[in-house]
Amino acid sequence: SLSAQQRANRTMQAPKQKEGMMHQRMMDMLDLDAEQSQKVKTIHLNGEKSMLAFTNKIAEKKARLQTLVTADNYDSKAVNKVITEMSELQKDRMITKYAHRQQVRELLTDAQRVKFDRFHLNKQHMKGMNGMQGKHNMRGKQNRR
Repeated sequence: SLSAQQRANRTMQAPKQKEGMMHQRMMDMLDLDAEQSQKVKTIHLNGEKSMLAFTNKIAEKKARLQTLVTADNYDSKAVNKVITEMSELQKDRMITKYAHRQQVRELLTDAQRVKFDRFHLNKQHMKGMNGMQGKHNMRGKQNRR
C-alpha cells in the first residue's frame, strides 16, 4: 500500500508529465530553428522555476489557511490576511506566466505566432471543458449519497 506522501507525489507528477508532453508537442508543432528552440527552452526553464516558487508559496499559504479555519478560536483578521496574500501570489504568478509567454511570442515568425496562440487557446478551452466535467462529476457523486 502506498503511503500518503507517495500518493501525493504521484498525484503531483502526473500533471507535470502531461505539461512536459504538451510543451514538447507545442515545440514540435512550431517547427523552430535551432536558435529559436534554444531561446524558448531557456525561457521555459526560467518560467518553470518561477512557477515552482509561486506554487510552493501558495501551498504554504493554503496550509496556513487550513490551520486558521480549523482552529478552535476563529481569527477572521488572520484568515482575511492569508487570503489576500494568496490572491496577490496568484496575481503575480499570472503576470509572470504571461510575461514568459510574451517573451516566446516575440521570438516567433507571424506564422509560428498564430500556431502558438491557437495552441494556448485550445489548451485553455480543454482545461475549461475538463473543469466543467469535474464539477459535473462532483455534483453527481454528491447526489448519490
